[in-house]
Amino acid sequence: MAHIDHTRSVRTVGQVRLEEFLPWDAPGESFAAFCGAPSQRAAVGLRAIARCCGRFGVVLLHDDPAFEGSLSTLGLRFPQVRQASFHIRPANRPGDGGPYYDLLYGLPEEEVVRCVAPYRDGLSHAGQAEVQARLLDYLAICACRFRQDPTPFGEYPYNLDLLLDLAAMPYDRLDRAVLSHLPEPLRTRLRGSLSAPGVQQRVYDALTAFAVRVGGALWARRNAQNHTGLSLISAVRRRDLISVRVPGSRSEALDYLDLELQALIRQQVPFLVVACGLTLTGSTLRERFLGEHGSLHYATGLLAETASGVLGDQNEGMDRLLGQHHKVLVFACSSRESAEPFSAAFGSYYRQVRESHTDRRREPFRFLSSHGSGTSLRETAERNIRGEELMGLGAGALLCGRAVDTPVLARRVD
Repeated sequence: MAHIDHTRSVRTVGQVRLEEFLPWDAPGESFAAFCGAPSQRAAVGLRAIARCCGRFGVVLLHDDPAFEGSLSTLGLRFPQVRQASFHIRPANRPGDGGPYYDLLYGLPEEEVVRCVAPYRDGLSHAGQAEVQARLLDYLAICACRFRQDPTPFGEYPYNLDLLLDLAAMPYDRLDRAVLSHLPEPLRTRLRGSLSAPGVQQRVYDALTAFAVRVGGALWARRNAQNHTGLSLISAVRRRDLISVRVPGSRSEALDYLDLELQALIRQQVPFLVVACGLTLTGSTLRERFLGEHGSLHYATGLLAETASGVLGDQNEGMDRLLGQHHKVLVFACSSRESAEPFSAAFGSYYRQVRESHTDRRREPFRFLSSHGSGTSLRETAERNIRGEELMGLGAGALLCGRAVDTPVLARRVD
């Protein structure tokens, strides 16, 4: 980031208070915390999340049950949170029988089709188009029934449990139990398209494949009447805090959750999304954190032991990461490998080294030698922030980010 200069571009201070670095009146700032102990990163994450509670929706995507458990202490740590109107909604806590994530709940029609029946290599274009068209027919059933009586649906017409129940019905039963209750001309149109041989099975297969591909630990099948109504979209629109665990950072699940976030972004619904203990390099979700979003209606937070889970093994993109996050704390790094991307990001400067020297020489035809002395300057390139410094931070941290003009090495962060 910093260009080579003759002056070291870093400030050193004794102590920094976390409440000053992450002020309460800046909930829209993006943040990140790397390295150090889990408790240090958790302190950063909890404060940054707390200042958003009740102001707009918060999405925690994680593979860190301990940090999720610490969300219950928000009210004890921050008195302001007790006054906020919001709910903490864990979507799939380990060992908890429910609630589970409600796949497709809150997505618009076109996104449901994109998720369930995307175009894939190896399948004919005509065959895939047919599945998409018939899936749209089932969505039309949901939308119509939602308009007739939204009570069993909740706030949105589509969810995976309902679609599976509908697609599992043989045509005769579907016609008798569902289509016959639809108004004309929708009833006539759907009878013509859904009565074709094999239609029901192809749509059901697509829905089942989607459930296997994305569901996993996110979702558990239940009767459509008992679907949970819990999704990123529904929680954010209520200004709640939703916590979703993605074991193993499954890229299919992260890609799906990213689609829901993109739907919120297009609708200009503000939110904070925090990734804790996840590997994002294989998912489209990574772009939500590294792509330009300063002018959009959402903020991001990263909590990770190293930067490699976001940047990859080559640690490329540190400039983007620091440029998109207003406040970044790098605690004590455990190795040179974990310190290197942060050290390299702030460039080098030429340190001037003054050296003294003494000369002694004997001139021809003289018995005594003569002496001379002098000084010389040489320049040596050094990192503005050395890896050794990052490894020896102890209770301190490197403070940097988009809103920090000159990086700060703090000997202690309280």
